[in-house]
Formats: sequence, structure tokens, C-alpha cells
Amino acid sequence: MTKIIIIILILGVFLVYPGYLDLRKTNLESAKLDKNISKLEETNKNLQVEIRKLKKDNFYIEKVARETLGLVKPGEIIYKISSTEN
Repeated sequence: MTKIIIIILILGVFLVYPGYLDLRKTNLESAKLDKNISKLEETNKNLQVEIRKLKKDNFYIEKVARETLGLVKPGEIIYKISSTEN
């Protein structure tokens, strides 16, 4: 009777352990994906704010045009000052 119980326990371990490993792997992957989702949601939130600013805020649009695209107003002159070290 004891041998049968031991055999059943050993078989149980061999049947359950691979499932446990799969579950653990799945849980780790799920946690990693949840973290990635959080980062993407934050990025999405920031992009939505950027879109709102670009649609409604003329001063922001001008700032982006000047800094990113290098645009200037008509008649405006841009002076670039470079430092020279001897």
C-alpha cells in the first residue's frame, strides 16, 4: 500500500511540476506585458496632450516650428553664436 502511495505521489509530481513551470513562466510574461502596457499608456497620454496643444495653442505651434523646423518670421534674422576656445 505504501509503494502505491509513493508511486502516485511521484507520478503526481511529474504531472504537476511541468504545469507549475508553465504557470510561472506565464505569470512572469504577464507581469512584463503589464509593465509594457503601463509605459505605452503613459506615452499615449503624453501624445494626446501634444496633439491637443498642436490643435489649439498657437504659441506652442510657433515654438515647435521654430525649434524643430527652424522656421522664422518674415524679416526676422537668426544669429548663431558659436564659442571659440583657444
